[in-house]
Amino acid sequence: LRYSGSNNNNNNNDTRMRSTAVGNDRDFVWGFFLGFFFGFIMLLWVWMPTVPHKQKIGILTGISFQLAMNVFQQQEDIDQAGPISSSNFADGNNLMEETNFEQDYAGMG
Repeated sequence: LRYSGSNNNNNNNDTRMRSTAVGNDRDFVWGFFLGFFFGFIMLLWVWMPTVPHKQKIGILTGISFQLAMNVFQQQEDIDQAGPISSSNFADGNNLMEETNFEQDYAGMG
């Protein structure tokens, strides 16, 4: 067999296919926005074999960023609500301690 240089052409195609499979920075940014705005629906997209790797990473990063922002927002809402006031409890004690169940339910049995 004679070397015709076609093997070099196949190497270029393989490199091109690998770079497409990996993706580029634009794929990451696109995936980030999709993951951030569409959330868990985009997890189905991650399992598709035709989606570039960087886009998959962008989708997962976008979903994670959205979850982190939701957790921090909930924590901020809790902090703004303030501590639980003692007005919810009788004389500052737990209501369970104030109730005498034996006296309340003595006539039922």
